Amino acid sequence: MNLSFSSSITLGGDIGTAWAIMTGCKHQYTIERNPKTGKWFALKKYNPNTKKWEKHYNNPKEDPGHNLWKNDWPDVGGGGSGEITEDDLFRRICEWDKVNYVMSAATTGSGGVSSIGQDSGLVDDHAYSLVEAYDNVAGTGIGLLNVRNPWGTGEIDDGEFDDDGPGWEKYPEIKEALNPVFQDDGAFWVTKEEFFRFYQTVYLSASNMTEFLED
Repeated sequence: MNLSFSSSITLGGDIGTAWAIMTGCKHQYTIERNPKTGKWFALKKYNPNTKKWEKHYNNPKEDPGHNLWKNDWPDVGGGGSGEITEDDLFRRICEWDKVNYVMSAATTGSGGVSSIGQDSGLVDDHAYSLVEAYDNVAGTGIGLLNVRNPWGTGEIDDGEFDDDGPGWEKYPEIKEALNPVFQDDGAFWVTKEEFFRFYQTVYLSASNMTEFLED
């Protein structure tokens, strides 16, 4: 389980800035999809050209450029550089969840323009906490992610595994393995395919949150 801070705790909507302040970790990644290739790349404030970190401002409104640079991937999950496939990113998300890295994901769209394939229950241009991620749940070959609206209400409407989705009855072994809670608490499950259709940006704080629970 990913012991994540609520994605609503941001400064001017800048998740990475808030997490850097709260955790003291510089390694804040913004992961985006290249619309031309369909693959994903990682950005952070480390400038590989100068070998220096961009300044981390306490207030993103003071940041003149929000300078993010393409960077190598975190060592956890495999490291490496360049763009990766959707399947590889999902595999890495599962690995990051295992070490309790903080993650969230954001929809796109504003002014009524939704993300591609957006579900009517999701909010445009909004960040959701990414709480858990599992591959091949109960040997079914299905990947599932648990996400949460930080408002504490408002969930997916038409997902395969929404609170009353058909997936739970179709795959009772998944229901037994995950023991889902069905209530309007803002938390819900999406398949891997739904996740990448609804969410266009992933945020990662490469810091193990269990450290904050130690005496």
